[in-house]
Amino acid sequence: MDGTPKQSIFVAAAAAVCTIGLAITASVGVVGEISIWLQMSPLVVYFLHTVGHSRLPEQLNQTRNWIALTVAVAVVAVGVAIL
Repeated sequence: MDGTPKQSIFVAAAAAVCTIGLAITASVGVVGEISIWLQMSPLVVYFLHTVGHSRLPEQLNQTRNWIALTVAVAVVAVGVAIL
């Protein structure tokens, strides 16, 4: 499944869910105000996937790795917003 259009769909869905989650977290006021740049940071992972996934070795170009990176970026964005 990796390297296929299904992989892109899953990575895009993870980026969308994380981005919406950050926006909701900011609007509810759980962590205070989150800048638009931090709210959109999970989308950067999707853009990196779109541009660079074919250049990576097969071991790294796994759907779960891209999704984990997207979630990690969202968690770091929340951490930065708390600071």
